[in-house]
Amino acid sequence: MKRALLSLTLVSVLVLGVCAASASAHDYPRNCGDQSSGVYAGWSNLKSFNTKCPEARDTASHYYNSRDKHFNGWKCHSKQLGSELFKANCVRNRSRHQHIKFLFGS
Repeated sequence: MKRALLSLTLVSVLVLGVCAASASAHDYPRNCGDQSSGVYAGWSNLKSFNTKCPEARDTASHYYNSRDKHFNGWKCHSKQLGSELFKANCVRNRSRHQHIKFLFGS
């Protein structure tokens, strides 16, 4: 009886640990800010996952200025949220999964 209870407890802990790890797999630990200059609306609320902020800012600026969907290993797409507001997501798989997201206006 004790072994069965111990086994059940161990399995429960392992399952909960895996679920917790997968739930946090796409937390965006870095808040990389907003575009600091420019006449146009620019981009804002840049968040990154496994990407340093300078590279995330360069990627956001490149996508905002050119709307180039495939560059330097990044694959980007955007979705319109309002009349002049878009949400962009860019992903890249190099040595690890990298992901950035940001808002931009037109």
